[in-house]
Amino acid sequence: YDGVPMRLLAEWFRVQGYEAEVVSAGDSHLHAFRSDVARAFPAAVPTLEAASEGRLYILVNYSRSALGQKMFSGGHYAPIGGFHPELDKVLILDVNTRRYASVWVDVALLWEAVHTQVGSGAWRGYLRVSLPAADATGGAAE
Repeated sequence: YDGVPMRLLAEWFRVQGYEAEVVSAGDSHLHAFRSDVARAFPAAVPTLEAASEGRLYILVNYSRSALGQKMFSGGHYAPIGGFHPELDKVLILDVNTRRYASVWVDVALLWEAVHTQVGSGAWRGYLRVSLPAADATGGAAE
């Protein structure tokens, strides 16, 4: 069992009203990943309205064992909750805190854990998730 496919998870987000794009690690590289992380966590703090509209979220599918997490060391999904550009680290907000706490990880090391393949040969990767832009009437854009 290779877990939930990224395309299926992206479709689930779309059904919930989000925009979601699958980025296969086999078709991407570290520089593009780092660029997406930086876009998700801009240096300038936006207003509350601007922060929610068009905000980019990154959900990574990575190999736990590639990060040195040996217990329950298969693949895992987790959101990135922060970025420290000076240290080039991201905060992985682990959703299974009984087994693993949230942790700061080097961007390059996380990319190595993302740039792996599951048992079927499919690449892991990440999702770019955002709220759809609101139209002038306050509703979601069509």
